[in-house]
Amino acid sequence: PRDRATPAVLRALRRGDVVGLLIDQDTRVQGTFVDFFGQPAYTPVGPAVIALRTDAPVVPMAIHRQPDDTHLITVLPPIEPVRSGRWDEDMHEATRRYTGAIERLIRQAPTQWVWMHERWKTKPAKDGGQGSGKHGFLRARE
Repeated sequence: PRDRATPAVLRALRRGDVVGLLIDQDTRVQGTFVDFFGQPAYTPVGPAVIALRTDAPVVPMAIHRQPDDTHLITVLPPIEPVRSGRWDEDMHEATRRYTGAIERLIRQAPTQWVWMHERWKTKPAKDGGQGSGKHGFLRARE
């Protein structure tokens, strides 16, 4: 369950375990709008919050199926936590960097990304803003 996921993730990181988090989906969690393939996409900030609180680097990766039905794991360089001292800006910038890395991975094999997911279903506020707060941080959607 979501309400118990964060403590479990933090315990795993304290043990030195690897934790996999997906941020390329528009889900009902706290997020911000960042550019994704040229469009504002509501993106979870959880990985940025965890990285900022634990100093854990985020290592973007993807698994691509090969023509011979084997799989190739592509691992990009770690993205260190952003630390300007401005929490909202750091979360937004980290989320933007993570999303940019995911976009680069998708471009390597675009037919293998889950395009049927409504990635851009949440829209920025009509008044030109991105929601509440400077960077459009929204609470989990109902």
